Amino acid sequence: MSETSPVTHSTPQLAVRKPGSIGVPFPDTDIKIVDVETGARELRRARRASCAQRPAGDEGLLEQAGRERPRAPPDGAGRIWFHTGDIATVDEDGYTSIVQRKKDMIIVDGFNVYPSEVEAVLYTHPAVRPPPVIGIPDAYHGETVKACVAFKAGATAGADELIDFCRAS
Repeated sequence: MSETSPVTHSTPQLAVRKPGSIGVPFPDTDIKIVDVETGARELRRARRASCAQRPAGDEGLLEQAGRERPRAPPDGAGRIWFHTGDIATVDEDGYTSIVQRKKDMIIVDGFNVYPSEVEAVLYTHPAVRPPPVIGIPDAYHGETVKACVAFKAGATAGADELIDFCRAS
């Protein structure tokens, strides 16, 4: 991220590699996972020296901060928290995994729908090329899911067939 230090996480050289993880926070970097809805409730906090302060596995927004600031910001502990926009988890060993981008999340009737999950299902249909999925405004539901489907050469499928296929998966 250009807004922060060039690197905030890594896997230590002799540590266990965890596929899908971005590693543990660098020294003097704190992270926390906060609730997706308000960003006010802290679900998990981690730093390289102490990773087991809260239960692992809660999915939420990733925030990060350096620990050495010349003046005290609003949190009163010498940190200014940067809101990454990433939805992440931290496991019991302090390894962070990015689950999704928040701005890519579609909220339908109060439910979080991740475009990448819909794309993954549609991609398994034999007639469909990898589709982009987006949220579009809806007066009743808030948002609805729209898939921009392109077919593989010589293949076809109807809208109802694709919708039924997604529901079954």
